[in-house]
Amino acid sequence: MTTSTNDIKTMHVNKGKELRIITGENFTFKILKGQMEWNGCELSNGTAQPIQQNTWLSFYAIEESDVEIINSKNCYIGIKSVVEEYYSIFNNLNDNRSHFAEDEPAQIILVTGPARSGKTTFTLHQLNYQVQYGYNPLFVDLSLSTNIITLPGCIGCTVVSNTFSPTTQLDYNFNQPLVYCCGTTKIEDKNPLYYHYIELLAANCLMKMNSDQSVKKSGMIIRCPFISMEVIKKVVNSFKVDLVYVMDSEQLLNEIESSQFDHCVTSSFVNKPTGIPLCIEYNSFIRRLQHRAVNNYFYGCSPESPLCPRSSVLLSLSAKVVTIKSLNNENAGFLPIGQTASQKPYVEEKERQDIKKNDVYALLNCTTVDEVLNDTTNVIGFVTVENISISTEDQNISLQIEILSPHPVEELPSTVLVATGMKIEHDI
Repeated sequence: MTTSTNDIKTMHVNKGKELRIITGENFTFKILKGQMEWNGCELSNGTAQPIQQNTWLSFYAIEESDVEIINSKNCYIGIKSVVEEYYSIFNNLNDNRSHFAEDEPAQIILVTGPARSGKTTFTLHQLNYQVQYGYNPLFVDLSLSTNIITLPGCIGCTVVSNTFSPTTQLDYNFNQPLVYCCGTTKIEDKNPLYYHYIELLAANCLMKMNSDQSVKKSGMIIRCPFISMEVIKKVVNSFKVDLVYVMDSEQLLNEIESSQFDHCVTSSFVNKPTGIPLCIEYNSFIRRLQHRAVNNYFYGCSPESPLCPRSSVLLSLSAKVVTIKSLNNENAGFLPIGQTASQKPYVEEKERQDIKKNDVYALLNCTTVDEVLNDTTNVIGFVTVENISISTEDQNISLQIEILSPHPVEELPSTVLVATGMKIEHDI
């Protein structure tokens, strides 16, 4: 019999420095003295905070602090920090509000940049700062790969009224988001469905800003990976973006400044955060993040406070399961990657025998296959296949599919379930 021992460290962090950590198994973090923040969210003192294994963290010391760290894989104090720069940017934005007319909306901001440039870190800082100053910004995430609001393969928007923290950023306990399912974590230029959903999101977001006084005064922040200048133009023009923050790319900044948009747009360069390199196998790292997001949706991201209650329901006999493909039927099980904006995806019903355990599906608010791409269709939740049983009685074969939902569900409506290409993976 072997017994495991905890690796306990106590570290002193000077004001203005960052403590950077890779978490290990059964990791916990506690502030013993002082004040620290994570991506603009101030952390409570004296409370041990359990955080998932293999998470990259950076804690900024607002004042001189002592911390207790249990079971870290790597831990060190960084030489440089961008937190003061990010806070200064927020202060400048906040100061600009005082010059707006009473009925004038706050700015609509786009955060973009190449991969690994710090888009998520910068965005979380700005959202958390706004919430702590009493604002409720509208947040839009257009990343299909690592979406903060919803599951991979989808884009969405939500009003942010609570800060994101290391233990709640993926708990989905904030306001009910508006989500559109693209069904694939990869995007190509001129994808008609992706463009279509950008337009729908933009229309809904601008309507929300006009109708909700709190959101109007708070503004909108959009996180979007750089795919191409065509996508950037689509986002800027559709959302009527006022200000573009470009992460860590002078070349991209120059491209944006030399581009023609439908209205006047200001752009600015932002330095990327420094710290622990993500990993050599970046694609594997992203895939792990995607599976973790799926797992967190169904089981909660904090070991101490899992999402509950969960409910198991049977797939309604009247419900239809469909798969949407591109015209040439490639990428079966995913939504389309079209060649031109004029192409329409091919929709077909999916055989129930094709459904596999741990498959994740988006639950749509529509009743027929024809409504899949209707402008009113959006994701109302996600379910996963927990159990499949096949019985043969009197020479009749019946297929029973048990669906797991993270929220109470009396019964599944007669809707269409669309595969997202993601699975529950317990070993991540």
